[in-house]
Amino acid sequence: MSDFDDEDISQLEDKFDERESSVIAGNAIASIAPDTPVYRLRLSYSHETFLAIYRNDSLAPGSMVIVPTRYGKDLAQVIGPVCCKRDASDIVWIERPASKEDIGKAERDRKHEDDAFSVCKEKIEKHKLDM
Repeated sequence: MSDFDDEDISQLEDKFDERESSVIAGNAIASIAPDTPVYRLRLSYSHETFLAIYRNDSLAPGSMVIVPTRYGKDLAQVIGPVCCKRDASDIVWIERPASKEDIGKAERDRKHEDDAFSVCKEKIEKHKLDM
């Protein structure tokens, strides 16, 4: 038997604390110093792009960084700096540059995904599923 009541799944929901949010939204964007570099980033798994700020050293285009997303912390590639941030609805803070371990983990995860997809295709064919 589960520790969770069948009717009450609220215990499973993520707890969101607005104070810990890494998104700079709305009017807060105007409070960013004009000389703060803003970068366009791309998520590798969805090719979604968005704007982010990193307060430390400058980041080179092509470098990988760790950023918060709605799914947790993810690996993103720096496309490059942007000069106009006023049209942005949300900007996130870049947590840190990605380490070799982060990049290695992403590569291992991608390999596991490929293997799982192959097994899935085999099972679909074996069981003659309409998909």
